[in-house]
Amino acid sequence: MINKQQASIRSKGSILIEISAAIIVMVMLATISFQSLMNTLSTRNWTISKTLVNAYMSTEVAKANAIPFELIDEENGGTDWDNYPLYINGDAPYEYNVVIGHRSGGENSKGGINEATPVNATITRAREQVMMTTADGDNPLSDAWNIRIVLQYSVNGKNYVTSRTVVRVE
Repeated sequence: MINKQQASIRSKGSILIEISAAIIVMVMLATISFQSLMNTLSTRNWTISKTLVNAYMSTEVAKANAIPFELIDEENGGTDWDNYPLYINGDAPYEYNVVIGHRSGGENSKGGINEATPVNATITRAREQVMMTTADGDNPLSDAWNIRIVLQYSVNGKNYVTSRTVVRVE
């Protein structure tokens, strides 16, 4: 009888060890799955943000190409066109904070998931006159302007900068 009781006690103890081992394995698998999910979301957030940035920059380039040429060389704050401050001797023009779109997801302070996270950026618009002259350097050939658009944004804690330059020649 003693052997049966000892065998019964041993099997009860081994079940506890097996259950503990199974729980540990399940927690490890859940942790690996969660990390994989977070890596996927991180890449997805960068891709969505980059797509929003490219779309925003396309509209900025279209606006820079559409502005009437006679308005490029003056401050045009009173018109429907964006203001492109003059870029002189490396002075940085004014920066504007913009929201270029929203991406889904993002965590709030309570650990839940938000409906949409804004993609914030800082845009700088500038214009610079380019002097194009004849070979002897005496006569100006045409009136030319560089319109520069620089967009700074961050995704997943990393900062990025993208820029476009539109050359307008009359």
